Amino acid sequence: MAPLLTERTATLSGLCSAECVASTDWHGEAARPAGFTDATVPYQYAGHALMAFRR
Repeated sequence: MAPLLTERTATLSGLCSAECVASTDWHGEAARPAGFTDATVPYQYAGHALMAFRR
């Protein structure tokens, strides 16, 4: 997962925390190359979401 977090940091660099809004679809696609599948959102409230992945 470390390479994905590094890539995410680079992609979102230069944005303030209020601007760092990556969609759940983006996170699901970013996790697939690391072997994670079945991305689901078991809980979502307003602009926040909890995501679960299967590996």
